[in-house]
Amino acid sequence: MPFLGRESAQHPEAPALMADMPCAVDGGGPLKSVGRDARPANLAIFFAIFLPIWWRMTKDSHTLPDIPALERLVHKAVQALPAVFRDRLGDVVFRVQDFADSDMLRSVGLSNPWELLGLYHGRPIGEHSIWETGDLPSVIALFRCPLLHEQQRRGVSVEEMVTHVIVHEVGHHFGLSDAEMHAIEDDD
Repeated sequence: MPFLGRESAQHPEAPALMADMPCAVDGGGPLKSVGRDARPANLAIFFAIFLPIWWRMTKDSHTLPDIPALERLVHKAVQALPAVFRDRLGDVVFRVQDFADSDMLRSVGLSNPWELLGLYHGRPIGEHSIWETGDLPSVIALFRCPLLHEQQRRGVSVEEMVTHVIVHEVGHHFGLSDAEMHAIEDDD
């Protein structure tokens, strides 16, 4: 199961998003204020939203799973798939990065990088043809930060969340739509 890249792809708007936060890290140094007038409102946002998320994510392990740790969980989730599905993944590339880039978000009609946990990019297996050559392999991407946020929101383990997203994206590889997968999930 190939992995494409190990970089921590930061969302392109992250600096702008961080500018609205009550403080930003300045080159690894101490925290600095980003605006005296906006500080009370920004601090309220920080303490109401980001601090509880951080605490829940770190209270048990004291560290968030990094990209290599999530890659191992992806590998484990793929290996746990029934052989009939796993064997038909062929040359699908699995990739873990922090956030989806703007092109990925646009491809599914989203603008908020926190709303996309995973993405299948490629031609579903039912649309493959022996007459087509030169296609790049299909890619299943998981986005670490939104995935960990959703995992905490749902109160499930990181492994369960990774498995859920992998099964969903593999479903796209087999030609299932989001609506069809949600209907299957609702039946369970």
